[in-house]
Amino acid sequence: MRIYLIRHGSTAGNLEHRYVGTTDEELTADAVQKLRLLRAYYPVPDCVFASPLKRCVQTARILFPELRSETSDGLRECAFGDFEYRNYRELQENKEYQKWIDSGGNMAFPGGESRAEFTFRCCAAFEACCRQALAENRDSAAFVVHGGTIMAILDRYSRPHRDYFDWQTENAQGYQGNLVMRQCPEEICIENPVPLLHDTGPVGIEDQYVMKQNRKLRCGYTTGSCAAAAARAASEMLLSGRPCDSVDLLTPGGITLHLPVQGQHICSTYAKCGVRKYGGDDPDATDGLLICARAEFVHEPQDHIQEQKEGRCGDICQGTAEHNDPQILIEGGAGVGRVTKPGLEQPVGAAAINRVPREMIAREAAEACEAYGYPGKIRITISVPGGAETAKKTFNPHIGIEGGISILGTSGIVVPMSEEALLASIRLEMQQKYADGERFLLVTPGNYGEDFIRRTEFSRALDAEHSMKCSNYVGETVEMAAELGFFGILFVAHIGKFIKVSGGIMNTHSARADCRAELIAAQALRAAASRQGKQLRQSADSQPGLCDRDGRPWLRDEESQPELWQDSGSSSEMLTLVLRLLAANTTEESVGILREAGILDITVDEIVQRIKFHLQKHCEGRIRTEVVLYSSQFGYLGESDGAEEMIEEIAEWRNRQENER
Repeated sequence: MRIYLIRHGSTAGNLEHRYVGTTDEELTADAVQKLRLLRAYYPVPDCVFASPLKRCVQTARILFPELRSETSDGLRECAFGDFEYRNYRELQENKEYQKWIDSGGNMAFPGGESRAEFTFRCCAAFEACCRQALAENRDSAAFVVHGGTIMAILDRYSRPHRDYFDWQTENAQGYQGNLVMRQCPEEICIENPVPLLHDTGPVGIEDQYVMKQNRKLRCGYTTGSCAAAAARAASEMLLSGRPCDSVDLLTPGGITLHLPVQGQHICSTYAKCGVRKYGGDDPDATDGLLICARAEFVHEPQDHIQEQKEGRCGDICQGTAEHNDPQILIEGGAGVGRVTKPGLEQPVGAAAINRVPREMIAREAAEACEAYGYPGKIRITISVPGGAETAKKTFNPHIGIEGGISILGTSGIVVPMSEEALLASIRLEMQQKYADGERFLLVTPGNYGEDFIRRTEFSRALDAEHSMKCSNYVGETVEMAAELGFFGILFVAHIGKFIKVSGGIMNTHSARADCRAELIAAQALRAAASRQGKQLRQSADSQPGLCDRDGRPWLRDEESQPELWQDSGSSSEMLTLVLRLLAANTTEESVGILREAGILDITVDEIVQRIKFHLQKHCEGRIRTEVVLYSSQFGYLGESDGAEEMIEEIAEWRNRQENER
């Protein structure tokens, strides 16, 4: 069994050269980024064991996101006792520390473990984990542990043997070797342990970034780029019979990537490998997934295989293949989604591998075939370990892609926090719904809106599972829906998000605008003034001779309004209310203030009508828009005047669809 001993990434204490033993601190932000870049070079084990301390669990999760690590208490770092979380500078005057130094590190740490005790504990845990892995027929196992743990294990088991301090290793580095367990005589050893990482040169993405709010955000590379590179490597391994450690890939965006290849496996009829996805600073659920490609002969070419074995086809030929070469068949395997609804780029039943990635995969595989002089057909199957579980965190379940992630990308490069990518996802979901016959959209800014629908009486008429999210992009969502031909949109939104729309703000992100308190105060003032004015007009109608404070008669048309406040007491009360609203920390607090003042209902009515007005103004009346507002604390607040009718229309469509099924 192949053994990989990996030291965790750096912590703050490591950077200050402290004795970090039992202290349970997390990785630094820079260490996380370094691990994300380095993980493309790590071997892919069959199983992972880790120390239970945070720095090791974090490292294991970053390096091997598709595998669940099993923790063992015995793999913890040494207990440094009185020296815990102190460094040489702080200890240099300590007499006990000097004694420990003079002992060559053999003396027990004061209040902590001796090297013998520590080594015994680590090795017992290591042996137990190895026996478990062998019993489960694992071919390889990774141990994500501490520097001291690695030193203890290799001091005991390394062959040829080297001493404890000879096995020191940097953070995020380690060793690999073959585990041998003999019964007669009973012996466990790790044969020929060597450093784990060798060539970790630049990938080609390191200098690619965008500026957002005066910050450099790193770019990454897409699942499509990973799939194409893995297809190239798998094809070359199949045709040459030799491992491929890296691939140079020219992306459609013109950037050349030097991508490490992992998990290589070669046999007579197929070859398989993978390339790790790196999303840069983009908050991408697929970051770190291993995108695998399996290349196999469609019709086994015995003559060509024999030529390869005899060395008569070993030289690479020059030339460029057409990327649409029909000899390359592309399929989706485990972890790659399947299209189940019309309206998407690929037809129903096809693997969710988009057009540009398909072209990239076909081109790379075809060029490998031409390079090795192979004229036959090759099947490329793309798979993603952990893809089915990861897909639940993406848009796929909402747009009719089931069973896995999509293989995506147009430029081959991931641009971090790309509004264009998110808007494209919203448009894609709309297109799928339109193709499925929907003409009214149920839209929420996020998950809270869906939860509100599920737990209230709205669930009788509205199906939260058929809703879609618009995030902060209210204006763009309305524009796209109108462009695609939808009849109407019903927004179900929290007042804290949509109070901004009542002021004509169509992107509700706080970085764009945050005037929630001001808008709630303005709408409350407008609502109260409207009610006061209505009362005064009614009073004027019943008393024809009623005049204002200057003796002018009140007019009864819409051009002239009576004064709002008839005495200083009313004005003072309203001013106090407005000041309380402006000082509120949250919209939930504001709702409570309005409720206490007895004007919540009229204020919400003013808000929803203002929201509807601005939505209609934004889309120039090309699509109907209605809104339902709610509060997390107070529940349902109100709705626009046409919301009930649209809810009925949405329910009718839903019932009709269910009956047709």
